[in-house]
Amino acid sequence: MTEATTRHFPLRYLFAAHPQAMGKVLGASYAIFKSLGTRWQQGFDTPFDIASIYDCSLLNTLGKLTCCAATDGNHGQAVAWMSNILGMQAIIYVPSYNAKSRIDSILPAQAEVAVIVGEYVDTMTRASKAATEEGWIAIGDRAYGS
Repeated sequence: MTEATTRHFPLRYLFAAHPQAMGKVLGASYAIFKSLGTRWQQGFDTPFDIASIYDCSLLNTLGKLTCCAATDGNHGQAVAWMSNILGMQAIIYVPSYNAKSRIDSILPAQAEVAVIVGEYVDTMTRASKAATEEGWIAIGDRAYGS
């Protein structure tokens, strides 16, 4: 855990994740936190901190929030799980070659799954485009467009 991560996510705020998503949950949590902080700073004059992310009344002032991710593994499950905890919608894009069990593992977090015909890069492109067009928060496990 880096110094920047521990500064934003003190250990008292970490909690157990679904075992299959454990490796990605901290990254997804951090990315969502940073994205919410950016949106918060654009709209309000008050600081956004770790307590803000758990206060639904504060998050609701940002409007309906949707996280979007492309995945062919655990990243989408982690984004869906964290979004659900925060009361946000998640739309997870997966390539059509993904195993049904992978796709099914995302659904318990109340996420929508969009199956994309093509390679993983096609899935990332579609997720990035949708996030831009819809105003969603794109949470990548690697840089979109690279």
